[in-house]
Amino acid sequence: MMAARAWGKIVLGMLACLAICLPPCAGADIACRPGESGSTTTLLGEGGASVAVLSSFDRANGSGALRLVPATDNARGAFNFAATTAWDAGAILTGRPDAHPPVLPRPAAAQRKIFTLAYRSGATVPFKWESLPPELRASLDRAPEPAAANDGLGAARTAFLRGERANERGSFSGSGIFRHRVSVLGDIVHSKPILVAAPSPALHGTNYSTFLARYANRPAAIYVGANDGMLHAFDLRDGSELFAYIPSAVFAALNLLSAPNYAAPSYVDGSPAAAEALLDGQWRTVLVSGMGQGARGVFAIDITDPGAFDGGRGALWEFGERDDSAIGPIDTPPRIVKLRTAADAFGYFAAVTSGPVLFLLALDKAPAQAWRLGRNYFKLTIPASGGQAALGAPSFAVSADGLARDGYAGDAAGRLWRFDLSGGAPWTNAAGIGRSRSPLFVAHDGNGRPQTITQAPLIAIGPGGGYLLLFGAGGAANTGGLGVPAGAADSAAAAPQAAASFYAVRDADAAALALPLARADLAQRALTNAGANGGAPVISGADLDYGAAAHKQGWYFDFPQTGPDLERSVGATLLSGTLVIDSEVPAREACGAALARTYVLDALSGLARGADARPHSGAAAGWREPGAALAGTPLVLTRTTAAVRSSAGDVRVVRSYAIATAGSDGMPRLGGAFEVSVPAGRLGWRELVNWQELHDAAAR
Repeated sequence: MMAARAWGKIVLGMLACLAICLPPCAGADIACRPGESGSTTTLLGEGGASVAVLSSFDRANGSGALRLVPATDNARGAFNFAATTAWDAGAILTGRPDAHPPVLPRPAAAQRKIFTLAYRSGATVPFKWESLPPELRASLDRAPEPAAANDGLGAARTAFLRGERANERGSFSGSGIFRHRVSVLGDIVHSKPILVAAPSPALHGTNYSTFLARYANRPAAIYVGANDGMLHAFDLRDGSELFAYIPSAVFAALNLLSAPNYAAPSYVDGSPAAAEALLDGQWRTVLVSGMGQGARGVFAIDITDPGAFDGGRGALWEFGERDDSAIGPIDTPPRIVKLRTAADAFGYFAAVTSGPVLFLLALDKAPAQAWRLGRNYFKLTIPASGGQAALGAPSFAVSADGLARDGYAGDAAGRLWRFDLSGGAPWTNAAGIGRSRSPLFVAHDGNGRPQTITQAPLIAIGPGGGYLLLFGAGGAANTGGLGVPAGAADSAAAAPQAAASFYAVRDADAAALALPLARADLAQRALTNAGANGGAPVISGADLDYGAAAHKQGWYFDFPQTGPDLERSVGATLLSGTLVIDSEVPAREACGAALARTYVLDALSGLARGADARPHSGAAAGWREPGAALAGTPLVLTRTTAAVRSSAGDVRVVRSYAIATAGSDGMPRLGGAFEVSVPAGRLGWRELVNWQELHDAAAR
């Protein structure tokens, strides 16, 4: 297995998930028997997947499981996955009181470290009846029936939520006033786990080396939200819970979790993200997450030491509809970015999109301090398009000093926006969102229908400077997951479903370019065969010459399968100039299997590489996967070999990768494989000690 530092914070910068039905509909899409049960496979690690996590839900019973599948390797460095799971966090939390001898839950309900935020005071408090402020006690003291009065069961209900089972109906002793649980762990539906271990060794700054050394060996933990109202931290080694956090925003509905006629509400159903940040002169590791449909808004907590959560800063803050009515449900992982706030100052912010707004929330806001627009949070709003346009997940271009200089996000109307963050707060020049409040690009299919952009664009260094934005578009005509407040409409939702495409759009700050760009400004690539009958898809197109305004400013291709069984991108990643795209064709039948395909292309040209490792028109572009697709395109590093020095004197390293898929049981499998050749060794005799600064200058 990989060393602790190699576990990383977020899997390959991406998360992979696949929803499948549990038996008797094994292997089917989540639409099979909606709202009942399902499973998600997520790959976690850095530099290659290290573990797979299977998170599952049983909505009817409000129960979940979180199972770990370790990776295995052999003496040649080839990776695969174990055939069985190492642990199940839900089973560990629940125990088996009916077994002989009984298996006690670990940790015991009374010993669990569960915390929440007293919103009015900003204090982090234990989730214990005697520690909660009056307003939170009042929520727990209500009967779960609509408009019911206090029932005086707040203390017992708090113990129930902590995992105490004496008052459950069923086979347990006691009064049986609360619902019976199959698992103490709540159902995990949309929240995608992340893995956080040692701090990133790639960062630098005042006292960062001291911080890195202090926490280099901290326990690796898996963080995930569940519909028991908690964000959980589980120890990677044995699956035991390190701590849990209940956002105060979900307290109003916590009493419903004890109802005998449980109705499967959502609570902490968003996906978290984590990174290091400098807060008030101290380095900390911070986690930020939305709550999905559980509540509108996000929360931030200090996870620097998951084994001693209450010894750190605890809950940093929560930001929700009581702070700004424009915030909606946040499903996608927020981004943590370093921004220049003034000529000689910077700060760390949580970046989330909701509806037409990009929110920038200061991580160093004092817990008791009120949110103030223009002081500790900022809003960058895009123009509407026939209604409210909903932004998708953002991406940020970062310079050598770690500062985010530009942000990019697409919207439900198919528009790709650029946010200029190079100036100081409040970043009013980002009203040059794009330029002159014009988007950088507008995506339409071949019939002129807008293509919704929900994927966060991948960012590559463009030829001759600038950036190349790579993203999938189309295949969806709704604003699900785009943070639109309840009741907000978007014209794209009512539009006919657009065909799906994949785009590479250059942003080179060229004043001569007329914005927005469109597909006519890009070089077309055509996919043929597309893996039919087991054959390899082939991609063709003319040579692409980036440069003056008359030249093409990127490339695109349309996914070949349209109509009712629309093929669409479910994730992409970049590896040393190689673009890997996973696509999926949904199943026709309710319990049928989806068709997964993988495309491997040269990112700059949009063509596939031939045997000489150079892009060629007409080269094979990928394959059909034997299993089901994992959104986010997880990759497993299988081995690395150094090639011999060529006659020209250069040395190239060949890295081999394999795509991970999921079988009908949700267990990860290795699918198709490919190689990436990258230069290595000494390429010249001149040493450029300031190469990063020269690179950044050329890029803009």
